[in-house]
Amino acid sequence: KIFFMKTIGTDYKLGSIITHSGSYTFGHFISYVRNPHNDAWFKYDDQLRVPIHESQIDMDQAYILIYVRNDPSEAADFEFEKCSHCNDVLSAMD
Repeated sequence: KIFFMKTIGTDYKLGSIITHSGSYTFGHFISYVRNPHNDAWFKYDDQLRVPIHESQIDMDQAYILIYVRNDPSEAADFEFEKCSHCNDVLSAMD
């Protein structure tokens, strides 16, 4: 049997954004990270680390979004459900 897991009742907040500019074969990545203690954002670009306002982040270039659970001290509740189509997919692969 194949199951998938979904989280129940857990609240997440955007914690980091990684942007990419350039092409698929060549480009540049910039990371924006939110300080979880004071919600201040910082821009990491090679050796540069500077504070930045959230409105200055170029979301059109967003490549990866990383979310952080709002209260990491609380254990998340999980529910396992059977994946209704997974067995059919695996059978077709045999």
